[in-house]
Amino acid sequence: MARDVLREAAEAVGAASIAAVVGLSLYLDARHVFDVGPLELIALSVGAFLIHDVAHRAYLELAGLRGRFRFSLTGSAFSLVIAGVQSGISLIVSAAAGPGVVLRLAPYRFLAPGTVMAEGLKEKASLGRLALIGPGANMVVSWLAFLLAFSPMGQAQRDLVLLASAFNAYMSLTSLLPFAFCDGLTIYWWDKRIWAVLLGASVVLIALSNTGLLLMAPR
Repeated sequence: MARDVLREAAEAVGAASIAAVVGLSLYLDARHVFDVGPLELIALSVGAFLIHDVAHRAYLELAGLRGRFRFSLTGSAFSLVIAGVQSGISLIVSAAAGPGVVLRLAPYRFLAPGTVMAEGLKEKASLGRLALIGPGANMVVSWLAFLLAFSPMGQAQRDLVLLASAFNAYMSLTSLLPFAFCDGLTIYWWDKRIWAVLLGASVVLIALSNTGLLLMAPR
Protein backbone atom coordinates (compact mmCIF):
# COMPACT_ATOMS: atom_id res chain seq x y z
CA MET A 1 0.00 0.00 0.00
CA ALA A 2 2.74 2.46 0.98
CA ARG A 3 4.66 1.55 -2.18
CA ASP A 4 1.60 2.32 -4.31
CA VAL A 5 1.18 5.71 -2.63
CA LEU A 6 4.84 6.57 -3.17
CA ARG A 7 4.67 5.46 -6.79
CA GLU A 8 1.57 7.58 -7.43
CA ALA A 9 3.20 10.57 -5.74
CA ALA A 10 6.36 10.15 -7.83
CA GLU A 11 4.36 9.92 -11.07
CA ALA A 12 2.35 13.01 -10.08
CA VAL A 13 5.58 14.94 -9.42
CA GLY A 14 6.89 13.84 -12.82
CA ALA A 15 3.70 15.03 -14.52
CA ALA A 16 3.80 18.33 -12.62
CA SER A 17 7.38 18.80 -13.84
CA ILE A 18 6.19 18.42 -17.43
CA ALA A 19 3.45 20.97 -16.72
CA ALA A 20 6.11 23.33 -15.30
CA VAL A 21 8.19 23.07 -18.48
CA VAL A 22 5.08 23.79 -20.55
CA GLY A 23 4.43 26.81 -18.32
CA LEU A 24 7.97 28.05 -18.89
CA SER A 25 7.49 27.76 -22.66
CA LEU A 26 4.25 29.70 -22.22
CA TYR A 27 6.23 32.47 -20.55
CA LEU A 28 8.72 32.58 -23.45
CA ASP A 29 5.79 33.36 -25.78
CA ALA A 30 3.73 35.60 -23.49
CA ARG A 31 6.47 37.78 -21.97
CA HIS A 32 6.64 40.02 -25.06
CA VAL A 33 2.94 40.83 -24.82
CA PHE A 34 1.85 40.57 -21.18
CA ASP A 35 3.33 41.84 -17.92
CA VAL A 36 3.78 38.38 -16.38
CA GLY A 37 6.70 36.56 -14.83
CA PRO A 38 7.92 32.99 -15.37
CA LEU A 39 6.86 31.79 -11.92
CA GLU A 40 3.34 33.10 -12.49
CA LEU A 41 2.91 31.17 -15.74
CA ILE A 42 4.56 28.04 -14.36
CA ALA A 43 2.09 28.23 -11.45
CA LEU A 44 -0.75 28.75 -13.93
CA SER A 45 0.25 25.66 -15.93
CA VAL A 46 0.84 23.40 -12.93
CA GLY A 47 -2.35 24.71 -11.34
CA ALA A 48 -4.46 23.83 -14.40
CA PHE A 49 -2.97 20.33 -14.37
CA LEU A 50 -3.62 19.87 -10.63
CA ILE A 51 -7.19 21.20 -10.84
CA HIS A 52 -7.90 18.67 -13.58
CA ASP A 53 -6.41 15.57 -12.01
CA VAL A 54 -7.23 16.32 -8.36
CA ALA A 55 -10.87 16.61 -9.53
CA HIS A 56 -10.63 13.13 -11.08
CA ARG A 57 -8.97 11.76 -7.92
CA ALA A 58 -11.53 13.39 -5.61
CA TYR A 59 -14.37 11.89 -7.65
CA LEU A 60 -12.89 8.42 -7.15
CA GLU A 61 -12.66 8.96 -3.39
CA LEU A 62 -16.19 10.35 -3.10
CA ALA A 63 -17.61 7.51 -5.21
CA GLY A 64 -15.78 4.91 -3.11
CA LEU A 65 -13.79 3.68 -6.10
CA ARG A 66 -10.18 2.52 -6.25
CA GLY A 67 -7.67 3.98 -8.68
CA ARG A 68 -4.60 6.13 -8.99
CA PHE A 69 -2.86 8.75 -11.06
CA ARG A 70 -0.53 7.47 -13.77
CA PHE A 71 2.17 9.34 -15.65
CA SER A 72 1.69 9.24 -19.44
CA LEU A 73 4.81 9.04 -21.58
CA THR A 74 2.79 9.60 -24.76
CA GLY A 75 0.85 12.54 -23.34
CA SER A 76 4.01 14.08 -21.90
CA ALA A 77 5.85 13.73 -25.20
CA PHE A 78 2.96 15.38 -27.06
CA SER A 79 2.88 18.17 -24.45
CA LEU A 80 6.59 18.97 -24.84
CA VAL A 81 6.71 18.64 -28.62
CA ILE A 82 3.64 20.81 -29.14
CA ALA A 83 5.00 23.40 -26.69
CA GLY A 84 8.14 23.62 -28.83
CA VAL A 85 6.15 23.82 -32.06
CA GLN A 86 3.87 26.52 -30.65
CA SER A 87 6.85 28.57 -29.51
CA GLY A 88 8.26 28.35 -33.03
CA ILE A 89 4.92 29.39 -34.54
CA SER A 90 4.72 32.37 -32.16
CA LEU A 91 8.17 33.53 -33.25
CA ILE A 92 7.21 33.29 -36.91
CA VAL A 93 3.89 35.11 -36.38
CA SER A 94 5.60 37.87 -34.38
CA ALA A 95 8.24 38.32 -37.07
CA ALA A 96 5.61 38.40 -39.80
CA ALA A 97 3.49 40.93 -37.89
CA GLY A 98 6.42 43.32 -37.73
CA PRO A 99 7.76 45.60 -35.00
CA GLY A 100 5.23 47.44 -32.89
CA VAL A 101 2.40 44.99 -33.64
CA VAL A 102 1.24 43.24 -30.45
CA LEU A 103 -1.05 40.23 -30.68
CA ARG A 104 -2.79 40.07 -27.30
CA LEU A 105 -3.80 36.43 -27.49
CA ALA A 106 -3.08 33.62 -25.04
CA PRO A 107 -0.60 31.16 -26.58
CA TYR A 108 -2.10 27.67 -26.94
CA ARG A 109 -0.53 24.77 -25.08
CA PHE A 110 -1.35 21.05 -25.10
CA LEU A 111 -1.08 19.54 -21.61
CA ALA A 112 -1.73 15.85 -20.95
CA PRO A 113 1.15 14.50 -18.81
CA GLY A 114 -0.93 11.89 -17.00
CA THR A 115 -4.33 10.47 -16.22
CA VAL A 116 -6.32 9.02 -13.32
CA MET A 117 -7.21 5.37 -13.85
CA ALA A 118 -10.04 3.62 -11.99
CA GLU A 119 -9.73 -0.03 -10.99
CA GLY A 120 -12.51 -2.43 -11.92
CA LEU A 121 -14.66 0.24 -13.57
CA LYS A 122 -16.08 -1.04 -16.85
CA GLU A 123 -19.51 0.56 -17.35
CA LYS A 124 -19.49 3.26 -20.03
CA ALA A 125 -21.62 5.64 -17.95
CA SER A 126 -19.39 5.37 -14.87
CA LEU A 127 -16.21 5.79 -16.90
CA GLY A 128 -17.76 8.71 -18.78
CA ARG A 129 -18.74 10.53 -15.59
CA LEU A 130 -15.22 10.05 -14.21
CA ALA A 131 -13.74 11.37 -17.46
CA LEU A 132 -15.87 14.51 -17.63
CA ILE A 133 -14.99 15.63 -14.07
CA GLY A 134 -11.50 16.82 -15.10
CA PRO A 135 -12.41 19.05 -18.05
CA GLY A 136 -15.51 20.14 -16.13
CA ALA A 137 -13.34 21.39 -13.25
CA ASN A 138 -11.12 23.32 -15.68
CA MET A 139 -14.19 24.91 -17.26
CA VAL A 140 -15.51 26.03 -13.87
CA VAL A 141 -12.17 27.65 -13.03
CA SER A 142 -12.01 29.21 -16.49
CA TRP A 143 -15.46 30.80 -16.04
CA LEU A 144 -14.62 32.07 -12.55
CA ALA A 145 -11.34 33.58 -13.76
CA PHE A 146 -13.08 35.22 -16.72
CA LEU A 147 -15.74 36.80 -14.49
CA LEU A 148 -13.09 37.87 -11.96
CA ALA A 149 -11.37 39.88 -14.71
CA PHE A 150 -14.27 42.35 -14.64
CA SER A 151 -13.61 43.30 -11.00
CA PRO A 152 -11.35 46.27 -10.09
CA MET A 153 -7.67 45.32 -10.44
CA GLY A 154 -4.46 46.39 -12.12
CA GLN A 155 -3.68 45.62 -15.76
CA ALA A 156 -1.04 43.01 -14.93
CA GLN A 157 -3.42 41.17 -12.59
CA ARG A 158 -6.24 41.32 -15.15
CA ASP A 159 -3.97 39.89 -17.86
CA LEU A 160 -2.91 37.05 -15.56
CA VAL A 161 -6.51 36.24 -14.62
CA LEU A 162 -7.56 36.18 -18.29
CA LEU A 163 -4.54 34.03 -19.16
CA ALA A 164 -5.62 31.65 -16.40
CA SER A 165 -9.10 31.56 -17.92
CA ALA A 166 -7.69 30.87 -21.38
CA PHE A 167 -5.23 28.22 -20.25
CA ASN A 168 -7.84 26.31 -18.22
CA ALA A 169 -10.07 26.43 -21.30
CA TYR A 170 -7.16 25.09 -23.38
CA MET A 171 -6.64 22.36 -20.77
CA SER A 172 -10.32 21.43 -21.01
CA LEU A 173 -10.21 21.38 -24.82
CA THR A 174 -7.03 19.29 -24.83
CA SER A 175 -8.48 16.69 -22.47
CA LEU A 176 -11.63 16.44 -24.60
CA LEU A 177 -9.74 15.47 -27.75
CA PRO A 178 -10.66 11.88 -28.74
CA PHE A 179 -7.19 10.43 -28.15
CA ALA A 180 -6.41 7.30 -26.13
CA PHE A 181 -4.54 9.27 -23.44
CA CYS A 182 -7.25 11.97 -23.12
CA ASP A 183 -10.65 12.00 -21.41
CA GLY A 184 -12.40 12.87 -24.65
CA LEU A 185 -12.32 9.37 -26.11
CA THR A 186 -14.00 7.88 -23.03
CA ILE A 187 -16.68 10.60 -23.01
CA TYR A 188 -17.22 10.19 -26.76
CA TRP A 189 -17.77 6.43 -26.35
CA TRP A 190 -20.20 7.08 -23.51
CA ASP A 191 -22.31 9.91 -24.96
CA LYS A 192 -21.45 11.81 -28.14
CA ARG A 193 -23.88 14.63 -27.32
CA ILE A 194 -22.31 15.33 -23.93
CA TRP A 195 -18.87 15.23 -25.55
CA ALA A 196 -19.96 17.72 -28.22
CA VAL A 197 -21.50 20.09 -25.65
CA LEU A 198 -18.36 20.04 -23.49
CA LEU A 199 -16.12 20.56 -26.52
CA GLY A 200 -18.26 23.46 -27.71
CA ALA A 201 -18.27 25.03 -24.23
CA SER A 202 -14.46 24.86 -24.16
CA VAL A 203 -14.24 26.62 -27.52
CA VAL A 204 -16.61 29.34 -26.26
CA LEU A 205 -14.44 29.86 -23.17
CA ILE A 206 -11.32 30.12 -25.33
CA ALA A 207 -13.02 32.74 -27.50
CA LEU A 208 -14.29 34.73 -24.50
CA SER A 209 -10.99 34.79 -22.61
CA ASN A 210 -9.00 35.79 -25.69
CA THR A 211 -11.57 38.43 -26.58
CA GLY A 212 -11.15 39.77 -23.05
CA LEU A 213 -7.39 39.97 -23.55
CA LEU A 214 -7.90 41.89 -26.81
CA LEU A 215 -10.54 44.30 -25.53
CA MET A 216 -9.08 44.92 -22.08
CA ALA A 217 -5.76 46.13 -23.44
CA PRO A 218 -4.06 49.05 -21.70
CA ARG A 219 -5.01 52.41 -23.17
